Amino acid sequence: MKLGFKLACLRGQRRPVLLAAGFFDGVHRGHQAIIRKIVSAARRERGAAWVMTFDTHPRKVLFPLSAPRLLTSTQHKLRLLKALGVHGCIVIPFTRSLARREPKAFIAMLALAAPALRQIVIGRNWTFGRQGCGTPAMLKALAPVYGFKITVIPPVRWHGAVVSSTRIRAAVLAGRLAEAAGMLGRPFNLLGTVVPGRGLGRKLGIPTANLNPHNEVTPPDGVYIVRARWDGVAYPGIVNLGVRPTVTWKNVKRWTGQWTPDAGRRTPEVRSQNTLDAQRSTLHVLPPSRVLELHLFGLRRNLYGKAIEVTFLKKLRRERVFPSLAALQRQIRKDIEKAKAWFERK
Repeated sequence: MKLGFKLACLRGQRRPVLLAAGFFDGVHRGHQAIIRKIVSAARRERGAAWVMTFDTHPRKVLFPLSAPRLLTSTQHKLRLLKALGVHGCIVIPFTRSLARREPKAFIAMLALAAPALRQIVIGRNWTFGRQGCGTPAMLKALAPVYGFKITVIPPVRWHGAVVSSTRIRAAVLAGRLAEAAGMLGRPFNLLGTVVPGRGLGRKLGIPTANLNPHNEVTPPDGVYIVRARWDGVAYPGIVNLGVRPTVTWKNVKRWTGQWTPDAGRRTPEVRSQNTLDAQRSTLHVLPPSRVLELHLFGLRRNLYGKAIEVTFLKKLRRERVFPSLAALQRQIRKDIEKAKAWFERK
């Protein structure tokens, strides 16, 4: 799939261009209906199916305090669009200057940049131009002037309600993953980069990869059965998402003989710095924070810096506190056995 960051990248297209416009957060069933329309039309007209989107949600630039948390990062969105058969994608940097452009000027700019443009496909609620005052009706009125046609795709419904990124965000945050999957047309997944951790999982005999998610919406804390895709191969596994309440400063120091009541009275920031400066244990413990720890069955490679797509399949249990590292280790092994049994049944 071709990738560009300016409308001008369409100028050299010789085949007819069929363009889908929208932000497409989540690339859900409603978005997929739009994308499939341009892909099928491009195949029929021997043209090229392109998507025009923004690098960030417009509200993040214009109204950052009320901007929605995103289901998909740009990188993840591009992967999903490519899988739907799109030939190219234009990711336009959204700026205040662009937001001030009048709707008619925006369409004129698009038509000038893409002389091969034959059709624009949008959703019913798509808006463009200053203050979002450009509507599908306005676009239809302008289209004949520039020689392309407009197709507006009606909303897709799931269980009687319109599928939307807003509904999916709410479902994921509440842990209603089956509901989210129904609207997405696939199980909820996210893309993340593996970052260095503390090595505790490996010391427990259960190596994990710490994942920094690219998106902003994640399910509630807990242990989940997942399937992770890296380098074109899918691996079964489990994920712990949360703050790791068992592995706190107080617990680890007590279990390793390095914690005293006086140390427990320090602030986490001071305690962490002192520990890093004079750490005798082999455990690299950081202050509690929400993390995503991934254990993959059958994969024993260093994945630091790699981008991994994780698909959430089923929640096993809530995150909870264990009385010791040994108890935590036993529970993780039980979680692994349950997950393996689940995959065998599938």
